[in-house]
Amino acid sequence: MAGVKVTDLTALGVADATDVFYIVDTSANQSRKIEVGDVVNLQTAHDNGSVINTIDFIADGTSKNVGFGFGALGGNTGVDQVGIGSRAGQNSSGSSGVYLGNLCADGSTGDNVFAVGDTSCNANSGSNVIAIGNSSCNNNFSDYVVAIGEQALSGNQGANSIGIGRVAGGSNVGSTIVAIGDEAGLNNTGDFIVALGNDAAKNNNGDNVVAIGGGAALGNTLAGMFVVGSANMPSYANPAAAAAAITVALGATAGCYYLYHNQADGTIRTIIP
Repeated sequence: MAGVKVTDLTALGVADATDVFYIVDTSANQSRKIEVGDVVNLQTAHDNGSVINTIDFIADGTSKNVGFGFGALGGNTGVDQVGIGSRAGQNSSGSSGVYLGNLCADGSTGDNVFAVGDTSCNANSGSNVIAIGNSSCNNNFSDYVVAIGEQALSGNQGANSIGIGRVAGGSNVGSTIVAIGDEAGLNNTGDFIVALGNDAAKNNNGDNVVAIGGGAALGNTLAGMFVVGSANMPSYANPAAAAAAITVALGATAGCYYLYHNQADGTIRTIIP
C-alpha cells in the first residue's frame, strides 16, 4: 500500500470479520489494527448492557433525543427527551422529558416529565410531572404532580398533587392535595387535603381536611375538618392563665394574635400581647 493515497482506495461494500481497521496509537506513536469483528462484538455487548465503565453520547436527529451516560435512553421510543446519567430514561416512551440521574425515569411513559435524582420517576405513567429527589414519583400514576424530596409522592395515584418532604404524599390516592413535611399525607385517601407538618394527615381518610402541625389529623376519618396539632396549640386553664403566660416580657411579639385552647369551656381563643 506504500505510495497509495486513501482517496485512491476502492470502497469496500461488505467487510469480513477478519478485515482490519488501521489505527494510529498516538500515545505510543505506533501503528495498530483492530478487526471488524471486534468492533461488532463491542457494539453488541453495549446494546446488551454488558459493557461497563463507558460513557456514551447519543444524539438522535430523527426523534430529537439526546442521552449522555452508559445506556442513557437505551430502548427509548419517545421524542424530545434528554437523559443524563447511567441508564437515565432507558425504556421510556414519553415526549418532552428531561431525566437527570442514574436510572432516572426508567420505563417512564408520561409526557412533559422533569425528573432529577437517582431512580426518580421510575415506572411513572403520569404526565406534566416535576420530581426532584431520589426515588421521587416512582410508580406515579397521575398527572399534574410536583414531588420534592426522597420518595415524595412515590406510588401516588392522585392527580393535582404536591408533595414536599421525605415520603410526603407517598402512596396517596386522594386528588388535589398539598403535603409538606416528612411523611405528610402518607397513605392519604381523602380529596382536597392540605397537610403542613411532619406526619400531618398521614393515614387520613376524610375529604376537605386542613391539617397544620406535627401529627395533625393523623389517622383522621372525618370530613370537612380544620385540625391543628396539639404540639402547635398551647392550652391554658382559662383566659387569665393565658394572659399571664403570653406576654411580651416572656417573649411574645407585640400586636400579634396568639391562639390558645381555653380549657374552661373548650374553645379556641386569641390574645394580643
